[in-house]
Amino acid sequence: MLKFFESVMPELIGGFMAIICAVIGAKMATRSSETREWRKSLQNAYADVFSRFFACMVENSDENALAFITAEERLRLICSSRSEQIIDESIPILAKDNPDFDKLGACIKKLRKSAKEDLEQYQRKKC
Repeated sequence: MLKFFESVMPELIGGFMAIICAVIGAKMATRSSETREWRKSLQNAYADVFSRFFACMVENSDENALAFITAEERLRLICSSRSEQIIDESIPILAKDNPDFDKLGACIKKLRKSAKEDLEQYQRKKC
């Protein structure tokens, strides 16, 4: 009986270790995939805000302003607190009857810098 356990034990330990390694590898792959998806969502949300800003500059209509504010609100759900503060600065500027696009452009410039920092932060988390 002892010889049986001695002969089976390496296979059992090897099988057990293989299962543990497979589970750990799957968890690492899932976490990496989630981080990639989160970063892609953040990147798309920032891109939407920037494109909506340029649409507002081209044609200052209520429809474009609403689309811009909607994009900012969507971004607010996943962005950093620094970006959120910049968004808070930009909404009152756009809400005026005759928005000052120079001030709004300065907010967008700050938001672009914050976007780069946010995306770099998620890149570091991924590695």
